[in-house]
Amino acid sequence: MTTMDDSPEEHSKPQLPGSLVEAVRPKSLAEYIGQNHLVNPEDGAITNFINLGYLPSMILFGPPGVGKTTLASIIANTCGYVFVELSATDATVAQLRDLSTSIANENAKRIAAGDDMLRILVFIDEIHRFSKTQQDFLLPYIEDGNFVFVGATTVNPQKRIRPAIKSRCQLFQLTTLSSQEMRQVLDRAIDYENTKRRIVYGRGNIVYNDQMLDVLIKRAGGDSRSAINLIELVSTNCRGPEDKQLELAELRDIFQNVRYSQSGIADPKNRQIMARLLACLKGNPGRRKGKDHLEFFYDDFKTRKISGNDPNYEYLLQMQVSDDSDVEPGDIFTDDEEELDLAYLEPEEVAKVSANFYLQLLLKRGESTTVIIRMLIKFAILNLEPNTSTIPKLMSFLKLVKNTNAHQDNIDYIFANCIEWLIDQPKSKSGLQKKLNQLKQYFSLLKKEEDSGNDDDDVPELLNNIIISFNQDEIEGLEHRPIFDEDDIDQNPGISVTYVEEQDLDIGTPA
Repeated sequence: MTTMDDSPEEHSKPQLPGSLVEAVRPKSLAEYIGQNHLVNPEDGAITNFINLGYLPSMILFGPPGVGKTTLASIIANTCGYVFVELSATDATVAQLRDLSTSIANENAKRIAAGDDMLRILVFIDEIHRFSKTQQDFLLPYIEDGNFVFVGATTVNPQKRIRPAIKSRCQLFQLTTLSSQEMRQVLDRAIDYENTKRRIVYGRGNIVYNDQMLDVLIKRAGGDSRSAINLIELVSTNCRGPEDKQLELAELRDIFQNVRYSQSGIADPKNRQIMARLLACLKGNPGRRKGKDHLEFFYDDFKTRKISGNDPNYEYLLQMQVSDDSDVEPGDIFTDDEEELDLAYLEPEEVAKVSANFYLQLLLKRGESTTVIIRMLIKFAILNLEPNTSTIPKLMSFLKLVKNTNAHQDNIDYIFANCIEWLIDQPKSKSGLQKKLNQLKQYFSLLKKEEDSGNDDDDVPELLNNIIISFNQDEIEGLEHRPIFDEDDIDQNPGISVTYVEEQDLDIGTPA
């Protein structure tokens, strides 16, 4: 049914999927990219089951964005199963019970009518988020065979999935996509997005050279979903009607905006203010002992010893005895102000006042209180000395901020306490952030050296200064809990322990 308000243009406009990820999602095994060990037409582990016409219950595990959900959907479509997708983050036991009961009732009707049974594939994403009780509840439904169960997880199933479920499922590992496979994903996304820009929006194509594609692949880190989202993000930032050759500087600006947007600070001016606030927190030389830190400027000024050689001697003397000295005669400003001794203003006091000023500026500009406290927590992790009480203390601030009405309650007081506490804490001397940056630079230089094949004499100094162990035994020892061999060493030397049976104890009867 149409109305007079409906225009022909609106009806003629093509209906496209809401997101680029869904638009370019593969619909068949021929379109699927990656995981050749599972979907190879000749000897793929999953392809062999499909060729046999039988689907076992299975668990797909691997890093995000490698195609677990897509593969499950393709398997169901190829084998003629109805695909039911659930997420362990919000699925309940009642939903699973109702689903299994509905399937069983429908199949009973079909059997009575002589029809084929209904074939259902139930896909549960993030299966590791199910509790032990929920996983145990899932067992009888997997065994009944009313549906084929496929679970997906980003963690090692050996650690987070119940043994009873693992014993009833095939485990298939999906690996991170290679650079060549990521390039195929990007090419498909770029072709679709450029076609959409021309036909739907009347915009020009975006041209990516090899360098741009390499940057996108590195940024995505083997996650195809992230790579596709980056293409969509770049497209939203280029709205001209002409074809555009993307430049590296433009791409970096987009990434910079994304980094701040993900942190919650979208306004460029607020980013600068937040940077100054964090700089104030970093600049503290250490806590001064023996004095209340809330007593700055005014108390120092009122108790300051005045020297007769001070160019403002008369004015300072009047200010210490009168609050109306501004109307009394005397030189307020002199030509020798640059020679005033300001050593009594300690840096930590200036840092507190400055940090609170920038904090008030952020709140006045409407910045989210949750975003501010999140940035303060990040600052503490990177810059404070490791302490078991640091994170609990900051989380208590976060909880207090979330439970406080910013418009009615004294949110300024809470933040002022948090900032002063951060400034008073000892700063880390190890320089965690500096070391992480050095490691990133190290591996970047190492890759360049391997690609260029330079001699040892031309190796940058950083590569010689950092020593990294590639001993596999050491790596495995750090990745796993230590395993202690059983031995016969007496843990309590000199102490004799005798064990007796309960029936041999004569403890008498209660009175």
